[in-house]
This record gives sequence, C-alpha cells and structure tokens, in this order.
Amino acid sequence: MRLFFLLPFFLISCSNSTEEGGASELSDSDSLSGGIVIDEERITAVEFNNELTYMQEGMLDQVDILFGSDSSNVDLNLENAIFEAQSSLQKLEVMETFSNSEEFMSAMKDLFKFYDQELSQNFGNIAEILKKETLSEADDNTLEAYDLSFSKKEEEAFQRVFETQDAFAAENKIRLTDQ
Repeated sequence: MRLFFLLPFFLISCSNSTEEGGASELSDSDSLSGGIVIDEERITAVEFNNELTYMQEGMLDQVDILFGSDSSNVDLNLENAIFEAQSSLQKLEVMETFSNSEEFMSAMKDLFKFYDQELSQNFGNIAEILKKETLSEADDNTLEAYDLSFSKKEEEAFQRVFETQDAFAAENKIRLTDQ
C-alpha cells in the first residue's frame, strides 16, 4: 500500500542577479581588458543554498521510498530514512554558516528534526501495518489519518524552509528556480 504525502518542489539557486547592475555583468573596462568580474560571495551563496537543497532532496527521496515500501522492505527503508535525517542533522551542525543564513539553517535543522522524530517515534506502528498481507478497514483508517497528520506537519516545516530560503536568496541577490 502506498501512502500519499506532500512532495514539495525544490528551489535551486541560479547565479543570475535579481537586480540590475549585478556583479556578473560586464562593464566597459571589463570588455576592454578581457576580464569578467565574478562576485565570489554570490557564488558561495548559490553553492550554500544548493547544498542545503540537495540534502533536502536526498531526504525526500528516502521518505518517498519508505512510503512506497512493501512488506518485505519497510524496516530497511525506515532505517535508511532515519539514517538520512540524522546524518543530515549532523552535517548541518558542523556546516560552516554563510552570512545571513542563520534562519535558513535553523529551518533546515527543524525540517530534519521533524523527519527524525516523526520516523523514529511515530512510524513504527505504521510500519507494522504496512507489513500485513491484508489490511482491515481500521488499518486503512489508521494509515489515512497518519498520512494526513504527517503531510500537515511536513507542509508546515517546508513552508518555513521556503520562506527563509527566499529571504536568504533576496539578501544574497540570487534567483531561485524550480528544479
């Protein structure tokens, strides 16, 4: 049985400026000297954003695999999803922060904490239901209720990530695009 869950879209940074006169544009002196001025800070902001986004994508891949598990691999997929959440949290704890990234980092940590806690504490009962060969009406109702609860919590966590990511992008003059 597959559970439905919210699969939010990802935002990847592009190095184009959101404002006129960005550092990636050529000036008259650049074209004469053959050099291009590159805003290293903006590039670093793009790389920082993308690294966090790829971590998020990896987690969602694990959750998707878990929610699509059949009875024979639900335990392994649950273990992998918890590992992904915990290892991402560890990476975020030691990751060097970028200027003006505190809120974005905090939102990402909260997202991975949500996954870690939800999967470690609440998914065990769901895993037991998913292992059954035949589901009762009560099982179906339990799965549906869990799915709705999970989706709501996930959506709230993602909303904060998207808001803080947008603010980070605006402060660092980078453009976010749908992947």
